[in-house]
Amino acid sequence: MQIIKTVTGPALAVWKSRPQSGHWNPSVGFFLHDGRTKDLLEAIAAHQSPGSEANGVIQSFNGVTDAQKQDILNFLRSL
Repeated sequence: MQIIKTVTGPALAVWKSRPQSGHWNPSVGFFLHDGRTKDLLEAIAAHQSPGSEANGVIQSFNGVTDAQKQDILNFLRSL
């Protein structure tokens, strides 16, 4: 995966990764920018790392009931 750093201003950095084009097949479904997983739970877990903005969201996701998780996953699959 190619990571491109774009800096706009003295203290603002935006990290962009290569577009997903070519990795998404609606009948199979691939997730993450490089299409390395077909599993939403795996994709969610892959975003967890020290200092990641996603850590709080992942912690909240892990704290809900199994039924609520399934509702969230169903919603994500509907997008």
